[in-house]
Amino acid sequence: MALTIWGVFILVRRRVAVTGSKIVTGWPAIIIGSLFVGIFPMFIVFGFALGIISIVLSISMEDMLRHSYLAELGILCAVVVTAIGIATRYGRSEEEIELEKRRALQRQPIRPIFDQGEDQNPYRAPRM
Repeated sequence: MALTIWGVFILVRRRVAVTGSKIVTGWPAIIIGSLFVGIFPMFIVFGFALGIISIVLSISMEDMLRHSYLAELGILCAVVVTAIGIATRYGRSEEEIELEKRRALQRQPIRPIFDQGEDQNPYRAPRM
């Protein structure tokens, strides 16, 4: 449940701190948040499936639970390791993020000012 709440928090903020100096932003943070949010519904579906299987095969629930804890732990570890891998691959420092923002602002074209009148302006909206 805690991972689901943290996943929602990541999805809302669209950023997650990996270490003290690295941050993941953008689509990698959305993927990490989605992984964390998706784990709770996956466990609910897994529990329902185990219940149905135990009823159909007439196996006691205690026998099913012994193996299900290990499977759930494996799923949890796989999700966390995947999230850590994405975070370490796409984690950047604050300075890199600020530098990228400045470069994006420098690449924006500057719109020229036309003094010939509104009819000569190529940027004006077309008239109907």
